[in-house]
Parts: sequence; C-alpha cells; structure tokens
Amino acid sequence: MPAIPAAAAGQDVLAPTAGSRPGAAQQPQQTSAPTRVDTCEELPKIRRALPEGEADKPLACLRSATEAEQKEMLKGRSDQKAQRPQLKKRVPVPNWCYDHVNGGWWAERFRACQVRTMVLDIYVADSGKPVGQIRYFEEGYVYSDAQNSTWGSQLGIDKYDGWGLTGGVLVAGDAGCPGGCQAHGKLASQFVTDKGIATGEWLVDSAVKDATKPMVVKEINKMKYHFFSPNWAKPSGWARVASEPARCDNVMKRVKPGCVFPKHTPTMHSMKKLPSIADNIRRVQKEGPHHYGLKKADGNPLTRTTNAKVREVNRKIACPKSRPRPEGKSCDEYPFASTNQGASKTESPDWQWAWVPKEENDKQGELIALFYEEQRILNGNKFWVEV
Repeated sequence: MPAIPAAAAGQDVLAPTAGSRPGAAQQPQQTSAPTRVDTCEELPKIRRALPEGEADKPLACLRSATEAEQKEMLKGRSDQKAQRPQLKKRVPVPNWCYDHVNGGWWAERFRACQVRTMVLDIYVADSGKPVGQIRYFEEGYVYSDAQNSTWGSQLGIDKYDGWGLTGGVLVAGDAGCPGGCQAHGKLASQFVTDKGIATGEWLVDSAVKDATKPMVVKEINKMKYHFFSPNWAKPSGWARVASEPARCDNVMKRVKPGCVFPKHTPTMHSMKKLPSIADNIRRVQKEGPHHYGLKKADGNPLTRTTNAKVREVNRKIACPKSRPRPEGKSCDEYPFASTNQGASKTESPDWQWAWVPKEENDKQGELIALFYEEQRILNGNKFWVEV
C-alpha cells in the first residue's frame, strides 16, 4: 500500500507499510459495475442558451470511449513502454488497475481503483462541426491503512492523444465527502498535455478520527472534474467519480482506528505456518459439504463472531475438556471457534476436530487475532482461509 501523502493537505499523517498489509498478498476483486459518461447529450440545450457573439466559439463535451476507441487506446498504451514524467507528485496506481479498464471499481482490502477510457469532443457551437478531440484515461484511486483514520483519494487525467484545437485546454475538479467525513484537497487547474498526468489528491479525515464513542462508518469521496479553455464559449460538463466506499472504525481494542475497503473479502494465509493445523483445515474444507473458508466456486466464506458466548459454546462442543488429551497434544477445531460456522452453528462434517501439537495451537490464537486486526475483520465480516 502506498504511503498516504501529507502534501495533499499540508498535514502529517501516518505512513502505512508497503503491501496490502503484513502477510501474503490479497487479490483484487470487482466491487462495482461499470459506469458510462455522456455530457454531449446536453449540447443542443447549451447551444440554444448561448448569448449572441458566443455561437461561433467552441463547445466541448465528455463521453465514454466507444468500444473501437477503447481497443485502440489500450493497444496503444501497451505498446508505449516508456513512463512519462508527471506534472506533480502523485501516488502510483497499481499495474493491475489497467487489467480491468472500464470494468468498474476493483479493490483489495486497502486500495481500490477504477480506470475508464474517456473522450473530450470539441465542436463549433453554431454549426456542430468537430474541431478537436482529446482521448484520455481517467484514473480513480483510493487507499487506506489499518491503523489510520485518514484515507487517500486520487484522480488522474492521463492524455492518450488528441487533434485539432486542443492547445491551452485545462482540467480542474473538486470533491466532497458527505456525512461526518471531510475531504481536504482538489484537482487544481492544470494543462492537459502529453508531458504528464494531471492529478488531483484528497486526504479524507474519517468521522471516527476524533470520535469519543465507538463508531463504524462507511464513507465515499465524491469527485468531479471538467475541462475549460479561455477560447471556449463554456466549460465542458462535469464528469463525476464516486470513490469505492471506505469503512472506518475505532472499535478494535488493541489497535488504533483505521479504514478498509470492505467489499473486498480478505484471505487468511497464516495457518500455513502451522503444518498440523493446516492439514486439519484442508481436510475439513474438502470433506465438509459447504467447504467453509475454501475460496473456490463451491466454497463459502467464514464470518467472524465477537459474541463471547457463541465462541465458548463452539469450543465446548468441538473440544470438550472431558476428552482425554494425549501428552503434548491439543484439540484443534475448524472452522474456528471465533466464527459463525463453528461447531454450535453447523453440523459435522462441516466442522471437525483433530489432535495437533500443543505449541501449534498456542500460536494459532495469536495468528488469528493478528489477522483480524491487520485486515480489520469486524463482527460478521467475511474472510477466506488458504492453506
């Protein structure tokens, strides 16, 4: 995960560690459907409203690229190997964002992106004659940290090509976070050129930042931008980009408040460190009809429970104290007692137990607790287990 840039709002914030968090990498998943933009439908109405003397000036509008334009832009981008310099410091967008162009928002637990192929068409107002065009990639990107109640939001305008009356065209934008969160930053006026990516950055202070009571909130940064030129009759219409929703909370006892992108279901990898426990998990995932925790087509995720009574009953059923323990061994149950798929909630063979080395079972509890904290798995949250 990238460091949250303090420069965007002139404030000091915690810099998160690299990667999605400690442990193995998390795979991005689609979290929203694609959306399209077309402000060109408004041009006839805008033309009629222009005052005298303005009708011979250019007008511009925004639209999503056609399928043919999209294919050409993606091919051209992949053929261009050199990275262009940037107009200003920005957070690099992960390479996998461009694996899902025009595919809606895709998210990991601590970062998400949406890339769209877009077109700015420029016409003479009175005749409707095309006099210019800019094709560009619109990069929406958000990032967070497990122990930081400020999360980042970024919007990039990456020009692909253009023709005609495109000199002196600028882009600018703004954003707002409804509810108790506050977005600091903007997309300052910047020329749209071949020399770099015009970028806007916002730091979003979550509503939980200064909260004195336990809170769990979902927040969205609503970004917008448009193009303009002193030679045009009017600026283009607005393109709007609603960020991937962030969820921030301050309810975890051992760690600071933090934020995640909750539509992503994280995967626990740490049980691989415990060979006997991993064997038991693998067996239950295979034999259980619901394949709990197995991230495959017929598998079902586990969900955490913070209910102490449920956890206790799960343990009593799966590993009663009356069962004689061999020396050096400990009873291990799967699914975990801290889930809603434990022994009191499901039937065998969806849950099973096994004797494992005591030292493994002693380590398991802390590894599970660390995973919950690092991925901010709250009550009822889904997760997978990979062994």
